[in-house]
Amino acid sequence: MSGRQAEIDRVLENRARRSRARVTTPGPEQRRAIEALVAGRSLLVVAPESWGAALCWQVAAAARGGPVLVIASSALHLPRRAEALAHDAGLVACPLDGARSPAVSQALTAQISAGRYDVVLASVRQLGDPQVRAAALARRPWLVVVEDADRVSVHALRHDPSLTRVAALLAELRDPTVLALAATAAPPVCDDIIDRLPLPDPERVVAPLNLPDLRLEVHNLPDRPSCDCRLLSLLAAAPERVLVFASMRVEAERLAAMIEETWRLPAGVVHGGVTGEQFANALRRFREGSLRALVATGGLDRDEHWPPVPLTVQYSLPSTLEQYLRQVRCAGGDGHPARCVMMYNREHAPRLGLAGWRCAPEPGHVLAVHRRVQAAAGRRLTYDALSRATGLHPDEVHMAVEALTMPGALRVSRRGDDWLEAEAVLLDPAILADYAARADVMRRIRVAQADEVVAFGLTRRCRRAFLAEALGLERPEQDGECCDRCTPRPFGRAVRPPALAYPIRTADFRGWALCLYRRPGGDTLTETAARLLHALKYAGDPQAAPRLAYLMARLARDRSWLRACEVVAPVPPTDPADDTSPPVLLATAISRLVGRPMARALVSSSAERVPQKELASGEEKSRNVAGAFEVVAAEAIHGRRVLLVDDIFDSGATMAEAANTLCRAGAADVRLLAAVRTTFGWRSDI
Repeated sequence: MSGRQAEIDRVLENRARRSRARVTTPGPEQRRAIEALVAGRSLLVVAPESWGAALCWQVAAAARGGPVLVIASSALHLPRRAEALAHDAGLVACPLDGARSPAVSQALTAQISAGRYDVVLASVRQLGDPQVRAAALARRPWLVVVEDADRVSVHALRHDPSLTRVAALLAELRDPTVLALAATAAPPVCDDIIDRLPLPDPERVVAPLNLPDLRLEVHNLPDRPSCDCRLLSLLAAAPERVLVFASMRVEAERLAAMIEETWRLPAGVVHGGVTGEQFANALRRFREGSLRALVATGGLDRDEHWPPVPLTVQYSLPSTLEQYLRQVRCAGGDGHPARCVMMYNREHAPRLGLAGWRCAPEPGHVLAVHRRVQAAAGRRLTYDALSRATGLHPDEVHMAVEALTMPGALRVSRRGDDWLEAEAVLLDPAILADYAARADVMRRIRVAQADEVVAFGLTRRCRRAFLAEALGLERPEQDGECCDRCTPRPFGRAVRPPALAYPIRTADFRGWALCLYRRPGGDTLTETAARLLHALKYAGDPQAAPRLAYLMARLARDRSWLRACEVVAPVPPTDPADDTSPPVLLATAISRLVGRPMARALVSSSAERVPQKELASGEEKSRNVAGAFEVVAAEAIHGRRVLLVDDIFDSGATMAEAANTLCRAGAADVRLLAAVRTTFGWRSDI
């Protein structure tokens, strides 16, 4: 045995004694990867996190010694990862953060240069911060680990342009050993990783399509109510845990509320709008079993603490087959058979390609971001503020910022994952033209990937074979029930879902709305309730009010939460004498249909307020309506549960203020009913 192999064995023995992780003994593939890294050979590893790529570089770092730089996709969990490295691998790690003061950053840079740390952790976005970059390169690392390296490719669903700056960093380090990690990467993505980082003649380690005991199914369904019925039918067997994937935040919230109401299963929601603490708490409760159902947007990464999940459901079609594989890998885990069910909604399939065309902001949006940064004059700007100002999703804001930063149109002085301090210089039109060409390429790639998902849903071949061939993976021998094409079996009993509705919620009150006013990014009103409301509110159609009220009354009778209300009250119009405002017309008709008295218990106390639709943020809307209502019929609502009716639920500030006013006047409880809700907080639709 060579001295190098003996050192690796010693490190593995020490790790086995101290590690709290499940994986402490590498397999043959991991062992070869560790030896290659210690020998100074670069690697491209395409494997899920459970494969053990982190184990490989940690063992190599401990065996060879010297500094290691880890470039993560996010700074969210870097402090926690530094603690885990010290506990599991005996490596002293320093997480870098662009929010630190210049004095602290300089002190950390001096400590890194003096060799106080074995590992330096930095997020790829913060490498655009000069202080973070200087600290990362203070002591030249012999090994650079690039996590989520697939994001450097425009073929990747989660493409991150900031990864392109890693190439300049590697060139400055003069041929370090590089370990590029990707959970999934089709052949074009692998080629982009090698070309754009770049990796000179790397060894490739590609894990096979190993989905033990998982049965892949696609249920071909005509519309959304059919998908709801099928989802509830799948839950009739009361699985220990179920993981549901949706494409939008509002859809995820609706599904979680539907699961809780129908089957009384504790359900949670995770999406891009939750904080890191809320996300971690939801995953912890899901692992512990206090949450039986978890509805997520996008995908989740399975780690060594992931619980067994007997059922995963793709309620919405995934954008790419790579995203589908990432979601499927969350299923199973205890050696028992698990099912992975994808809902092929024939109404949603054509929209998948249209969504591909909206994957990148337009040049006009990029110009709007440049003007906002220019107006800030070097002050800190958060991505949320830019999102509210431009109507872009924060991820799209990041793409626009990178499109301006790379060619020098923005001079960044400090940088975080979701904020920056920069000065805008004169914008060359050629920069926008170059960006427009790259965005067009990205859109065409997304449309082609959407076509692959549709083909996967309609294929008559073995689904595993199709997936392995499309992603360039080796398919292992068939194990158990492979897919619904190889081993078809009948579906069980159907369960009727409740009436389609979307949950609405304020800090203290909750209720339901019939539908979304507009789909995110959509220009037309597709839902019946949205068209009726538009006709009532903006076209003055007298027939729209009773028809819309009938739909809302049916929803109130269908939902037990609303059915228990004893009196109906509208959100008051600005003019107390106005009997034609939509909330008053709807509440009057609903009270007749559900057989509950209607009380105009509230009046507006101020006519000088700015219209809510003219305000951008939730804070401004809440301040605008603070103290805006007075109770004039307290005896009608005292000690009763009130059904508060409004036409549009946007930020929820108006209904929250009205509900609080009713409660202060003696109402036992207030529950909310709206005709439509908007996607406030992502893109403003009204």
